Amino acid sequence: MKKEQIRQQLQEQNAAAAQAKIERRNRKIKKISPKLQQKLCRSLQSYIRSSSFQPCQIESMKLNLFLAAQKSKEQLENELEQNRVEINECTKKSDLVCRVAHGRTFGKIVKKCPTCRTGQLQLEIEEGRYICQYDDSLNCYPQQNCGLAYDFSEIEHINWINSN
Repeated sequence: MKKEQIRQQLQEQNAAAAQAKIERRNRKIKKISPKLQQKLCRSLQSYIRSSSFQPCQIESMKLNLFLAAQKSKEQLENELEQNRVEINECTKKSDLVCRVAHGRTFGKIVKKCPTCRTGQLQLEIEEGRYICQYDDSLNCYPQQNCGLAYDFSEIEHINWINSN
């Protein structure tokens, strides 16, 4: 009887210690603004609606969205810069969070179209494919994109450099 009581007390102490640890970790986690939460949920829904992504990829994306959302805008910009991802100065934090989370989950894509070699590949999340988009800043011939679409798995992804 006493052994059972001691075992039960130990289990209760371990449970209390685990709960305290979780509470301490939750206090450290920055609160995400409701507006940002809403945008990230919409982004995640796009991945869920697509049939091109596996459930484990969606779970990883969800975790990476949450982790990236806790970074400052400057930290996100630095991580994108480190991975040589071009960004505008006026890019919103929600867009930066989505780019970083996508990069952490799937890796960085080789940006040029494999067919025309001038177009930029743009991800259509719900379709689960990349479409060639012509980049006007290049002023290259031809003056329009080839418009070809590539399945998500057809495009080469490079390892993402994760800055913690």
